[in-house]
Amino acid sequence: MKNSLKIFLLIGLVQIASISIAHAEDVDMDLVIKESLEKALTVTDTMKDNDNKDININITVNIGTDAEGVVKTTKHAKKVSPKKVGKKAIAFKPVAKSKVKQSGFYVAPKFNYIYSQHRFMDSATGNELVRFQDSLGYAVAAGFKFGFLRVEGEYSIAREEKDGYDSRTPSWTLKETELVFANMYFDFNKKGSRWTPYIGGGVGAGSIILEGSLGQSNTPDMFAWNAGAGFTFNIVPSIALDLNCRYVRLENVPSNLSEDGNIANLQTLLGVRFTF
Repeated sequence: MKNSLKIFLLIGLVQIASISIAHAEDVDMDLVIKESLEKALTVTDTMKDNDNKDININITVNIGTDAEGVVKTTKHAKKVSPKKVGKKAIAFKPVAKSKVKQSGFYVAPKFNYIYSQHRFMDSATGNELVRFQDSLGYAVAAGFKFGFLRVEGEYSIAREEKDGYDSRTPSWTLKETELVFANMYFDFNKKGSRWTPYIGGGVGAGSIILEGSLGQSNTPDMFAWNAGAGFTFNIVPSIALDLNCRYVRLENVPSNLSEDGNIANLQTLLGVRFTF
């Protein structure tokens, strides 16, 4: 198959040379690129006299069309010092592709560790009425990524492990925490990097199940919010490890559980995000 090949050589945003070749399969690409550079030397020579900054040279190669008539191209890029232009041949390499998928629907299962030291004392007797301890759970989120912005819905549940009751056990201890959030995150990804730091937060609702010597007690749904930061590491563009640390707070807590009407904790979530 006979393909036409076109090369466009640009320095900055100025087109310097354009070459058309009828038989792409017979072309020595290194030779063609070298000839293109020679045509641009007169321009770069004048630039290097007035500016010592590096010059960005980009080459786009039209290598023909496929069976459906879609034009196929390859891109090459090189940053060179004006002082070195013309002294030796410039080796080009393909432009680095993004290592992070920039948009799409995603799901993210996670493990969740909750650090909580909430206490509620009886002001009259000094007895401990409520005690919350650390708990371990899981979460799952699903959402959509729009470039640097992500929006998602998240459900999480965590249970506290206890050794049993004794004379020091308060009237109520935490058995289970259930949370539902609508979250928004801002990603700060540098093109070509696998690492993406982010910040964000969300609002939603939560409820807790308490356990005491006489049985269990469920609280009504309470307003909840969170704020935190984290980072992801992309194993491949569509699969990333996700580590997030956040502050979570439940508001409008019943008066028999909290003196100031809220319960707060710190959470660490570790998961995997799959983007489609």
